[in-house]
Amino acid sequence: MKKALIALPLVAVLALLVGSAWWADPFRGRPGDGEGEPLPKPAPSQHLDGVVAANFPTYDIDAKYDVEAGTIHGEMAITYRNPEEKPLGHFQLNLVANTLSGKQGAIKVSQVKVNGQPVEPEASLSSVRVPFATSLGKGEKVRVSLKFETIVPDGPWRLGRYQGVSMVAGWYPLVAPWWEGDWQAFPSGISFGDPYYAESAYYKVRLTVPRGIKVVAGADILTQRSLGEDTLWFFQTSRPVREFAFAASRDFKYTVERVGETLVVFAYTGREDRTVMEAAARSLDYFQQLLGDYPYRQFTVARVPLQGYAGMEYPAIVFISSIEPYGPFTVAHEVAHQWWYNLVGNNQISEPWVDEGLANFMALLYSREYERDRYPGRLREFAATPGGPGFARPLTGFASAEEYKRSAYVRGTMFWHQAYQDLGEERVMGLLRNIQENYRFQVVTWQDIRQMLLEVGVDPAAIP
Repeated sequence: MKKALIALPLVAVLALLVGSAWWADPFRGRPGDGEGEPLPKPAPSQHLDGVVAANFPTYDIDAKYDVEAGTIHGEMAITYRNPEEKPLGHFQLNLVANTLSGKQGAIKVSQVKVNGQPVEPEASLSSVRVPFATSLGKGEKVRVSLKFETIVPDGPWRLGRYQGVSMVAGWYPLVAPWWEGDWQAFPSGISFGDPYYAESAYYKVRLTVPRGIKVVAGADILTQRSLGEDTLWFFQTSRPVREFAFAASRDFKYTVERVGETLVVFAYTGREDRTVMEAAARSLDYFQQLLGDYPYRQFTVARVPLQGYAGMEYPAIVFISSIEPYGPFTVAHEVAHQWWYNLVGNNQISEPWVDEGLANFMALLYSREYERDRYPGRLREFAATPGGPGFARPLTGFASAEEYKRSAYVRGTMFWHQAYQDLGEERVMGLLRNIQENYRFQVVTWQDIRQMLLEVGVDPAAIP
């Protein structure tokens, strides 16, 4: 059930968002050497049935963003429980900003401690390896704390400042995902796709910015507090997410709408484009009908000056470019990533077609339902697009961004469309809902999906 679009000033938006806060004093338990104060226990949810919340990593981040200088100084503490059968002798943090830029020094890490004791990490361009004094057994917990400095460069990038707007993603050290018996390293210098991914985790983030800067993020706003010439924003996730991204600007304006229990926020500068908000709210509602409910209190769409991408997905927030062509299909694709990438994750380095093909397929279903005049032409265009040697390749296996888009996006879409035509809506959508139910907050592999496809009758020869 949706409610009407409402344009609101910042104070009214904060009243809506902060009004549901359940954390009495968000400024207790700052990152440090001690145990700190644990995250509040999330409300009961069907999505956490059979999933122990304490098994998820927790990030406790305290950061100050100097917008004019383009620097973030922060400290963070990560609590991690070993979910593997084998003991772990070390811990790995990936430096996403360095991966995206391909340049040394986008993130610098210092003063690393394990359970309060200083350690000497082994650093490379894209990762920091943190040794343990004693191995971490299955189910045992460790607390890793550190300080970091991040450069937010000038430019219309995923991590950048442009036209008075900051786009801030991949800005802090991220726990490396565990893949095939080891910590997953990220390739650097790739100029297309998403050359990183993460396990689901809980976040507490205290972000200090200059007074007058408005911030939107993929988490609940719990409080906003004036600190002289600065403002402290406190965010916290109510359910596990893959990462924490935000956008900031003095010029942000807001439109809000409720979709069921979720508050949808559209943040923008300049003139409002209601087609973005309408497509976001409509697709969020539609995909819940198809795949299961969106379990977060808030979903944010930020229109930002992002170059090279019409849109970019992050948990509970998406960026829609104000300088690249886009339309409702683009918005629906990014919204679909809330299910395919965030709620159900995948290895976007080894198997990038999993989330991109499924997100694009969901956007195609949205187009069929709500863009009926455009749907036939879009389907013909997809069907006629050459896909190259096959879409089931790692990100490093594509020669160019164009080949990657044709294969992972378009041919991945047409694989699911063909299955939909051959097996029917009930069986295919039942399979996708089954993936959502069984792999929520986890990482699904193509082999997992392949087995499920075989079980519903897909010809093995048709599955790459």
